[in-house]
Amino acid sequence: MVTVAESATGTLPVISWANGTKGVMSQCALSMGPNPYDDGPAAARETMLAGGWAVVATDYVGLGTAGPHPYLIPAAEAYAVLDATLAAGQLQDLHSRGVRLGQSSVVWGHSQGGHAALATAEAAGDYAPNLEILGIAAMAPATNLPELAESVADTAAGKIISSYIAASWNQLYPDLGIDERLTTRSRMAVNQLSQNCFSGTGALTGLAQASQLFEPILSSEALDGQLHSVLKRNSSIVPAGYPAFIAQGAADSLVLPSMQREFFRSSCTPDAQIGYLEYSGLDHMPLVGADSALNEDLVAFTHSLLEGKPAFPEGSTLCRK
Repeated sequence: MVTVAESATGTLPVISWANGTKGVMSQCALSMGPNPYDDGPAAARETMLAGGWAVVATDYVGLGTAGPHPYLIPAAEAYAVLDATLAAGQLQDLHSRGVRLGQSSVVWGHSQGGHAALATAEAAGDYAPNLEILGIAAMAPATNLPELAESVADTAAGKIISSYIAASWNQLYPDLGIDERLTTRSRMAVNQLSQNCFSGTGALTGLAQASQLFEPILSSEALDGQLHSVLKRNSSIVPAGYPAFIAQGAADSLVLPSMQREFFRSSCTPDAQIGYLEYSGLDHMPLVGADSALNEDLVAFTHSLLEGKPAFPEGSTLCRK
């Protein structure tokens, strides 16, 4: 899916947008929703269009097509983002309007999309060598997957996320025996919750259903051993050589700030170019809401990348090693 201003002409810089969790069923595809950018930085999107940037958004594998959707699998997410960006540059309807997409991109992503954005930069050199990634903006990214799965296990939203992991990974990693690790009640909950999309009425239905389950989908025992190892293997890294802005809501109850601070600290290698900024009082979705201060910072950071002079938002904590 490509979005450009009606008046746009010439060669446009590209924002590759990796969306947050929509679900694991085919009907949960971003492009099939009535408001595709409803979990994106809405105010920043308007600024993008006014500023003459093209926004390219992907449907991940298994969403809008036959499944399974490889939920929180870095390579699958990255290839989907890169494929969409490369394909968008070949669209004849844009060419007929006198619009071309540039060979450079800034990757944005929120939540699952933050996980995808970090993976995209890591994979780009080998998978799409002709596409230049200028930098990454990862907003409340799902980084340390073992910690994420354990920290939200008892919350309604966390049970939905856990059901998506269980449903997807039970197909992707049959040797893990995830279904066998579930209790009868949690197995029934996975079958029910995984059918809902995590947007609109589907999210409300899922939250109501999850609140009636009085145990985690994945217990501490279920998260041990081989499943823990696979969760860790699919966790995020900050790829070397790319400016990466990590934005986090200080009141986030899904992706915890404590997890993000540790991820930032552990990612600060000597050659890292990372800026980390917490936004006071903002939970997971308000971080990317229309009233969030993130919008202005995100646009300024992206402008700096496009100008070849990366500058992190004021107040960001920078790597100092």
